[in-house]
Amino acid sequence: MTQFNEQTSSIGADSNSTDGKIVIIDIGEGYTKVGIAGDEYPIIFPTMTGTEKYQSVMSDVGTKGQYVGEDCMRMRGVLKITYPINRGAIMDWDSFYAVLTHIFFNVLRVDPSKVNVIYTENALTPLETRKYITRLLFETYRVKSVYLANASVMALFSAGLTTGILLESGEGLTWVVPIIDGRIVTHAIQRLTLSGKDVSEYLRTLLLGYGINFTSSAQRDILREIKEQNCFIALNPAEVAKNTTDVTTYILPDGESAKIPISVRVNAPEILFHPELLGYNVSNVAQAIINSIMKLDRQYWRTMLRNIVLSGGNTMFQGFNFRLEEELKKVLPQLGSLPKPTTTEVSLNKPKMVNVTTPIKKIDTCPKCGERVNLAINSFCMKCGYKFEVTSINIPSNLQYPNKCPTCKRKIDNPGPFCPFCGGVINPIPSIKFGGLGAVELPPQIEKLEQVKATEFEDDILIDEGGEIIKIILPSNRNTAIFNGASVLGSIPSARKLFISYEQYLKDPNAIALDFSQLL
Repeated sequence: MTQFNEQTSSIGADSNSTDGKIVIIDIGEGYTKVGIAGDEYPIIFPTMTGTEKYQSVMSDVGTKGQYVGEDCMRMRGVLKITYPINRGAIMDWDSFYAVLTHIFFNVLRVDPSKVNVIYTENALTPLETRKYITRLLFETYRVKSVYLANASVMALFSAGLTTGILLESGEGLTWVVPIIDGRIVTHAIQRLTLSGKDVSEYLRTLLLGYGINFTSSAQRDILREIKEQNCFIALNPAEVAKNTTDVTTYILPDGESAKIPISVRVNAPEILFHPELLGYNVSNVAQAIINSIMKLDRQYWRTMLRNIVLSGGNTMFQGFNFRLEEELKKVLPQLGSLPKPTTTEVSLNKPKMVNVTTPIKKIDTCPKCGERVNLAINSFCMKCGYKFEVTSINIPSNLQYPNKCPTCKRKIDNPGPFCPFCGGVINPIPSIKFGGLGAVELPPQIEKLEQVKATEFEDDILIDEGGEIIKIILPSNRNTAIFNGASVLGSIPSARKLFISYEQYLKDPNAIALDFSQLL
């Protein structure tokens, strides 16, 4: 509590500009993203704290008791590193408290008692943990109001959707969360202990085979840097790994260089699709998506497959979306035949077509002298000798026309597409030749219809009217999708009703379970 009072007095004039504003707090296992509602980009720093390993021997040198975020990253070589969150659960509350204090007073430099807070949380966070975090924000930092937003809903909302299935893969956990109209389908959630931490662990194992060993807690962040800067995902990793000449050099903090072959860089993320490489008895990310969809009502299957949204830093690997699509196609037959997409009949107010009868042409006259003429017999005027210009129409010779006009009923000696007496339209006689085995030969001027092969089942599990039914949506900033969704939500005036004050919390602690779908 002493730290809170000391830090409060150091808040500068910047806090006046944030009075009544909404502060977004997204504390992830790897990184923390914070900012003000409406901000396009958050402030990001590592979720880590550190204490000194050795006692200072210089009395005139001031030292910190605890380092947080970037300060801890810079001093990691001489610090004992602590990560407050492990596998989505808060394991060290003292470090968690230090991160919150660092957010308010060092990063944002705001007075907590004058701001509202949107705190993002995982889908299956226990109710007691949610209540404790809410009480911590109210009683320790004295914020005005709090809204505990679900991280998965915020990530989907950042993509402009309220219905879809979210694949969120971060540092500690991978979540597959189906959401319908802003409401999470809890029984269909898939939680995988398969994440960036495991990719780093497998990367450490692969590097050990090349004589590069990482053991300390500070070296864990070096592994994470190597992973984020060099690893990628290929459609055929076995073929890519055959290239022995492609080697990347990474400069370690002590100045030494580590040579990393391409086989290590491409095989490290493979555990996301083959968790058995680390001995894990869990589903891969593609199978987890199918398992989640199978627990939903069949009418939502196509919608979910067309709205697969990626979120989290683990999905930032180059080629992740293409590989995920290929893996999904392999396991998609498990769903069987998909239900037909529901079509909505749209009534268009179009004017009705009216039958127009072509008037019978009664008489032709010479344009020069006005004498009556018969264009069917004469090509010039018998009185003044004026030559008539008759537009000729080239008619394909293989088209046959009836010798009687269907309009005026007169007999035509040289039938064509128009009647020479009344000008009526004459349709050609269909030219059909029957060959062997009932083959039908149509004239080339008549467009042939495309033959459609009948199938046993009308439903197709791979192809839809618009192409492939699997559609993977990539938000612009997948590693900050949760913050972006919360930032957009906080800038909507109607979202204010989702917040609860301290008085409301004391009256009913269960009031923190407000649903985002109330805004829809």
